[in-house]
Amino acid sequence: GDQLPLDFLLFMRVQMLRPSDFDRYGLLGNGKPISLKNELDALRRAMVTLRKELNTYPTSIDEDHYLLARQGGLGRREAFAVVYRLGEKQVLYDNMQTAVDMWNSLLVHGFDERSEKL
Repeated sequence: GDQLPLDFLLFMRVQMLRPSDFDRYGLLGNGKPISLKNELDALRRAMVTLRKELNTYPTSIDEDHYLLARQGGLGRREAFAVVYRLGEKQVLYDNMQTAVDMWNSLLVHGFDERSEKL
C-alpha cells in the first residue's frame, strides 16, 4: 500500500512527540501529521521497529521461498507453517517498504505545516 496502517503510524507519531508538538496534538485524531520533524522521526522509528521484527525470524523471505520450492522437501504441515511465516514476514516487509516510500516522498515533495498535509 501507499500508507502504513493508521493505528501503527499514530502510535509511532505519539511515541516521537516532543513538548513543542503538544499544541498540535489534536491533529492526531484526524490522522494528520504533527510536524515534519515528528513525521520523519515516526517513519524512522517505524522502519527500525519493522526491521527488528523481521530479524526475529529464524529464516529470511528468500530462504522460505527456497524451502517451499525444494523438490520433496517439506511435509504438508511444515509447508503450511512456512507459508504462514512467509505471509507474516511479507506483511512486515511491505510495511517497511511503505515507510521508506513515505520517507522518500517527504524528502522529495516536502511538508506544508500550514495546511497540515504531506
